[in-house]
Amino acid sequence: MLFGYLARGIEIPEPVFVSPASRPCLEVADFVSYVIARYCYRRIKGQPIDLDPKYLGPVVYLGFDSSGALLFSRSTGYPWRLFYGNADNTYA
Repeated sequence: MLFGYLARGIEIPEPVFVSPASRPCLEVADFVSYVIARYCYRRIKGQPIDLDPKYLGPVVYLGFDSSGALLFSRSTGYPWRLFYGNADNTYA
């Protein structure tokens, strides 16, 4: 179901491995992924947030809930409550 939603009927070619730094947008995507992963890790561990995703500006976040339904948000800052509900026993 997700494939149909993302592809919208357009043929998607097989993934191709490219060398690092071969395309500037890949470097940006890696950086954004790193900031989000570090934010989630530090928040779950209860550590101070040193790289806050809100400084990236609006970002599109996709994920799934426990039933497999697609979660979507375009927001400035990570939509913690959307993906983790009321799991606020961590650093804010």
